[in-house]
Amino acid sequence: MGGPPGGDVIAAIAAIAATAPAALGAADSEPTNLWQWLGDSSQRAVSGPIPHHLWATLWHSLLAFAIAAAVAIPVAAWLAHHRRAEVVSGWIVNIGRVVPTITLVGIFVLVSLRNGYGFEPWPIVGALVALALPAVRQHLHGGARGRSTP
Repeated sequence: MGGPPGGDVIAAIAAIAATAPAALGAADSEPTNLWQWLGDSSQRAVSGPIPHHLWATLWHSLLAFAIAAAVAIPVAAWLAHHRRAEVVSGWIVNIGRVVPTITLVGIFVLVSLRNGYGFEPWPIVGALVALALPAVRQHLHGGARGRSTP
């Protein structure tokens, strides 16, 4: 009823799909093994080899955990030892667990750009620290008190 027959639509989609790799700038030579693909950045849209990006991700995560541990361990140990502010600190920790990661990254990127620091790595590390603090505090405080932690 006015629309093209189904065969013509399928043929048109197949023709577009056949020309898509050339239109996207795909390389003529495909990698022959996994290690070649991992090391050859011309096969991917993101520049640089994957091991480099993997190392950057691990570095961000380890740095964030070290900062979170340096902040949360003394505070949680003191709170557990002196049995102070257990309910209030639990509330704060639970609020920290509810905040979505993308919200923190967005806020930290805006603050970082406004202050002239750019995108990497501080907004990412800051968001990871904020997400690690509740978990480190909760487990250390629960362990020091002799309870199982969720």
